[in-house]
Parts: sequence; C-alpha cells; structure tokens
Amino acid sequence: MKNTKLGLVCVSLEGEKTDLARKFKKQAVKSLQNENVEVVNAQKDITLSRQEAIAQCREAEDAGADAIVFLIGTWILCDHVIDAARSISLPMGVWGIPEPISFSSVGANAVHGTMEELGIRHRLFYGEADDSEVTGEIAAFTRAASAYRQCRSARFGLIGGRAISAYTTAADPHQIKEVFGTEVEHIDQLILLEKARGIREEQVDELVALVKGRYGAVEADEEYVRKSVSLYAALKEIKEEYELDF
Repeated sequence: MKNTKLGLVCVSLEGEKTDLARKFKKQAVKSLQNENVEVVNAQKDITLSRQEAIAQCREAEDAGADAIVFLIGTWILCDHVIDAARSISLPMGVWGIPEPISFSSVGANAVHGTMEELGIRHRLFYGEADDSEVTGEIAAFTRAASAYRQCRSARFGLIGGRAISAYTTAADPHQIKEVFGTEVEHIDQLILLEKARGIREEQVDELVALVKGRYGAVEADEEYVRKSVSLYAALKEIKEEYELDF
C-alpha cells in the first residue's frame, strides 16, 4: 500500500511539560509509520509559538502532506492552532492525549470547542500516542484526505448523456464540482465511436490475444470481442487526449 502523507504539528507552550510533548511526538511518529503514514515533518521539534505552528503547517503543505493533525502536547494557547489552521487549505484534525500531567486533553478540548464555534472543519482524535486504535483512525483519516485532494484536481470524462429517460443515469456536473471538486468533461458518444472505428487492425489483434490469454474462456463471438477491445483502445486514447483521470 502506498504511504499517505501527514503533517503532524505538535503544539506546546513554554513553561509547560515540553518534555512530555516531545515524548508524545516521537511515539506518535513511530506509531503512524506502522500504519503506513509518512509524517513529512517527523524531524521537526514541537512548536512553542504561533509563528512556529504556522511555519510547520505551511512547510508540511509544501512537502505534499495530505492532511494536518495538531498533536496537543500540553496546555496551549488556542490561537497558535487556530491561526495555523487558517494558514493552510488541508483537511485537519486535533489530537488529545489522555495524560493528566500534560494537560493535553484540556488543551485539545479548548481548541476543538474554538474550532466548532468558528466553523473550522476538523476531526477530533483522543488516545495515547502509541495506541493503535487512535493511530488507525488517523491513518484512515489521512487516506480519506489523500483521496479528497486527488478528487479536487481530477478530471472526469462523461461520455454520452442520459439513457432512455432514466433519471438515475444522469449526473449533475455542478453538484460533482461542489462536493468533490472534480471537473466533468462532457464528451459526445460519437467521438468514442469514431475513434473505435479508427483503431488499427494490428492493435485490435494484439488486444484480442491479450484478453484471450488473460481469461480462462471468452465465449462471445469474435466480432463482438473485436468491437469491445476497439472501444477499450478508443477510451484510452480519449483519456490521454482530454487529460482525464478517470
């Protein structure tokens, strides 16, 4: 499985239990790596100021992070996280540690409540830094964030229109753009058919041989197999020509 990328910004405050915050960060990085999550800023120290938190978030975004999780190491000032969160455009989460001496859970809940009031979308995670249950949740969140980022820049090829007046076969490109950020490229069905008719016979022969070699049996008539692989080759051409992702 390909590693997803996470920016893990451990937030603390001068005068608090910064030794615990550093311990949490180290444990969290190791646990997340076990979940196939690459922490892009694993070598960075904890943050002790608003400016440091903002800088780490921006650096993680530039490094290709799919999401940001604020690991609350101790009691903190909420504006350190809020201003950092507003400086980026990635999905984000807040992680509180149930260690009473650190006051992490108190800080995490203060940040969570502030984000709720300000309408900043986020996920709240709660658990020890080496707890596989919570790191599994964060790994799943990061994978979802990775899919979301890919959708935001993706191009979807929609060939043809609504079939036989069936409303369930119709898609609203505006809704798709609003929900997923994906651009819909509407392509006339005739383009596909014309391209399929223009596929070279030698290429069709190669594809038919590939199909027959890959599957245990092909029971369709040769004519229909050749037409099907011609459509397949034409779709690949359209994908390249229109720079489609799917």
